[in-house]
Amino acid sequence: MYGKIMSVPDHLIEKYFLLLTDRESIDVKGNPRDAKVALASEIVRMYHGEGQAQKAKEEFERVFSRKEPPMEIPEYALKGNPISLIDVLVGAKLAKSKGDARRLVEQGGVEINGKVEKDWQKAVAFKGGEVIQAGKRKFIRVFLSS
Repeated sequence: MYGKIMSVPDHLIEKYFLLLTDRESIDVKGNPRDAKVALASEIVRMYHGEGQAQKAKEEFERVFSRKEPPMEIPEYALKGNPISLIDVLVGAKLAKSKGDARRLVEQGGVEINGKVEKDWQKAVAFKGGEVIQAGKRKFIRVFLSS
């Protein structure tokens, strides 16, 4: 919820504030990011309380400002090892198709444990516990299944 509000275009923030909150006005003349943070915090607070609003803000800053992985990462079980990176991306639904996965890797949009991987043909030998990031917002933690 917090992240969705932060992705709203700058020119719409004032309208969002007026339509979604009880406030009658907001000063968006300064830094638009500050207005977005205020709006995102307000929306999360309205629906989930002050504590969740603070957690959402901290998580957003962790992932998008400090470029750290999120606290909660979905897990993906691997059945074969080594396995094609493309197969992992498609299997974990980090990419819609093998072609999409290949483009994502070639453009430097895939990281394994923070290291950019640009070889889409690579077969990766996972040990378990690796974090794969595809794009800016998609993360999985790999574990080996028997």
